[in-house]
Amino acid sequence: MGQKIPKKHPIDLIGSQTDLLIEINSIATKIGIHRVAIVGGLVRDNLISHSKQKEYSYPKDIDLIIEGGEDSITSLAKALEENMGSERIQDIHIYNAFRTLDMKIDGISVDIATARKEIYLEPGANPIITPSIIEDDLKRRDFTVNSIALELPGSEPNDPFNGRNDLAKKELSLLHDKSIEDDPTRIIRAARYSARLDFTLNGKTLDQIKSTLIKWPWKWFHGDRLSLCPPALSTRLRLELELLFSEESFELALERLQSWGGFNLFDRNLQNDYNWKLRLKWASRLNLSLLTAFLAGSRDAMMIAKRLQIPLKQQELLLESNEVQRILSEITFEEKFNEWAPSRWTNEIESRFWEEDSVALAICNDSIFSGQLFSWYDKWRHVKSPISANDLIKNGLEPGPKLGEALKSLRLDEMDKKYFNS
Repeated sequence: MGQKIPKKHPIDLIGSQTDLLIEINSIATKIGIHRVAIVGGLVRDNLISHSKQKEYSYPKDIDLIIEGGEDSITSLAKALEENMGSERIQDIHIYNAFRTLDMKIDGISVDIATARKEIYLEPGANPIITPSIIEDDLKRRDFTVNSIALELPGSEPNDPFNGRNDLAKKELSLLHDKSIEDDPTRIIRAARYSARLDFTLNGKTLDQIKSTLIKWPWKWFHGDRLSLCPPALSTRLRLELELLFSEESFELALERLQSWGGFNLFDRNLQNDYNWKLRLKWASRLNLSLLTAFLAGSRDAMMIAKRLQIPLKQQELLLESNEVQRILSEITFEEKFNEWAPSRWTNEIESRFWEEDSVALAICNDSIFSGQLFSWYDKWRHVKSPISANDLIKNGLEPGPKLGEALKSLRLDEMDKKYFNS
């Protein structure tokens, strides 16, 4: 039996954010916006909290939808600034093309959007947006549990898809039969929500995910021109992954995603890769980007990185990390590299001027020489010459290339003395 989710949801259940929500609604009403509703995680998680009779910490931001004309977002932003002042409101961003507004009020992230309809002309493309009413806005969302609205200043939840029933059953249910085909990033969200909330996917939802991935309805395929890739398989997919990796439960989310075949959104190499847990464990330890380390397990990591448009710096690390592994594989092919002294490994690594993070990323890929690379990263590179440059100069060595060579030789000797056969 699941928890009983209440039919009524008084505004005071929102807790410490109640006063702020009432204030926003009051200001909106004064400028002619007569319908303001809370949607998404704040409603969902407060309903969960209420059913369990304990405080639930997610989320720390507020999502609101309003009904209004073309200028309603701009007008509301101006009214909020005038009434609350610059000390309370910061980081305002208005996106007129999408009729959305985000800001921080009293340190709380607040996103406001005009209620709208969405039509997907092609699978994975950005939708065509038209203004509408709150009831239509709820139809465009991903899961029933996220399609519950609470209209301000307080009322019974608007729950057209019986999301409260799914909350009680601890299930995620998609809203319609083409939900994943329209927007494949919903697969990532399914993994993220199911892991965080400890929910399961109902049968129809799981079947839709698996069947859509198998038939792959999008015009673009992995390996096609990147310029033709739809947003839901490129930038929007990256944004969803970044959200997934920001969660404490990211490992469980990835396990579920892979079990559904979801890694095929990137490529088959990753879908068939079961070393990602070890890579991500090392990436966490070495303070690397989890997303970059995850992608590093694919033979086509650079192509995926470009498709997702991950930061250029991370793309460069992927490329150089591949070079680290390739070159060290070549130079150790016919030699007993396990018998090399730390000084020799250090020479091989440092003479190529690789980025430290590139070496760290190569460590994550668990190659035959990861142990030596980690020893360099963790210990050997930190060794210094026991005699300083100033002392060498005092002893008669002239500044210049010979001084540098002497310092290097002393450092390498010290390294071997400290770590070779230790």
